Amino acid sequence: MRLVVLPHAGGNANFYRDLVHYLSSEIECIIIQYPGRQERLLEDMVNTIDDYADRVTQVLSVMDGDKPTVLFGHSMGALIAYNMLNRHGHKLTSILSLIVSCHTPSTKKASREFNMDEDNSIIEYLKSIGGLDDIIFENKMMLDLIIPAVRNDLYAVRNFSLTKAYKVAVPIYGIQASEDYGVKRSDMQKWSLLTEKEFELVEFPGNHFYMLDQWGKLADYLQRICNSMEH
Repeated sequence: MRLVVLPHAGGNANFYRDLVHYLSSEIECIIIQYPGRQERLLEDMVNTIDDYADRVTQVLSVMDGDKPTVLFGHSMGALIAYNMLNRHGHKLTSILSLIVSCHTPSTKKASREFNMDEDNSIIEYLKSIGGLDDIIFENKMMLDLIIPAVRNDLYAVRNFSLTKAYKVAVPIYGIQASEDYGVKRSDMQKWSLLTEKEFELVEFPGNHFYMLDQWGKLADYLQRICNSMEH
């Protein structure tokens, strides 16, 4: 089985490195590194959800196309993963299920509630959702690297709209965080309208970045989905 992980807005592959340690060696885990961060820092960033979906689809299409694959998208990554199947489902026949975490099928209201052109507004937003150590907010050099990627991706999310509620041909599994006040359970339930197959919604304790202190629990859940796809 292959598990493809699509990070959140402003996120990078390194954030999810601990997940790999908890997964079975029988699962090939690929974490997508978006352009404009870490070792791809000098590359131009992708600024629309459609373009993200097209780029990642292109990457997957040159891999072993017959390997059964599960998509896991957290926050913005959920939009990208869904849109890959929306736009290119006929090319992605090896994808057997979609796991969406902490994002509505449409754009986040939170990204509309502040001025994304102001660095201080971005910083306050990052503090409100968690996921970054407090020491990072005291390091201007780190913030200068993080803020442009976050701003870029939040604009991509804000500008994305579901022009057609396309039902994907794979089951959708949703993850809701109990203290993620920006994404309510009723928001996550909307994913049930976007699949021709079954829908399941589970709740993890914690905020928007619930996985940070429970990577093992998340890995167990993802692995259960992967294993169920083999039968």
